[in-house]
Amino acid sequence: AAADVVAGVVTKCLNARPKTKQKGIDIGMMYLEIEKQEAVQEEILKGLDNKQPKIVAGCVTFLRTAISEFGGKIFALKPVVKVLPKLFDHSDKNVREETKLLAIEIYKWIKDAVKAQLTNIKPVQMKELEEEWGKLDPSPPKPTRLTRTQQEKQAQAPQVDEAAGGSDAGIAEEESQVVDVDPYDLLDPVDILSKLPKDFYENMVRMN
Repeated sequence: AAADVVAGVVTKCLNARPKTKQKGIDIGMMYLEIEKQEAVQEEILKGLDNKQPKIVAGCVTFLRTAISEFGGKIFALKPVVKVLPKLFDHSDKNVREETKLLAIEIYKWIKDAVKAQLTNIKPVQMKELEEEWGKLDPSPPKPTRLTRTQQEKQAQAPQVDEAAGGSDAGIAEEESQVVDVDPYDLLDPVDILSKLPKDFYENMVRMN
């Protein structure tokens, strides 16, 4: 099963030498290509809680690579964005640096929506992010890799002269749009009613 394989990649490959680590990432990308996104994302997010900083950093690198190659719609971004503050506060420098690169990649796809989850990171970290975001190309990013479904759509698309863009350019263009995310959708719901004073309604009645 995809989950078992990716779990093995997390514990055996992402903390290994560069070549082994890259092979592990490639295996994960293959599962994304055949659209096992949920299983892959679940195991990678679990890896972020590993006690070995190398594994955590490897999982962050994996997420960044996946979003960069397949685009911001490859899997739900909310769980990824949600863990950014914790990763920015990690004791390991490499984890923090990889998290910075991940936040830059996510920003390409959802723009300012990512900022809602980063209000509590250190000011110096936010400043660095703002500087890097300011350097990014404002045009919508495009994925460099397609899932099997997207590949099938590309194969079925009418063949167009490559000089005019070609069919794969059309598919890439479809996927290149910045992901439309409401910043509030990235926040956890809060039970406001439970936070009201016990005499709130009585006071409302008195005021009327």
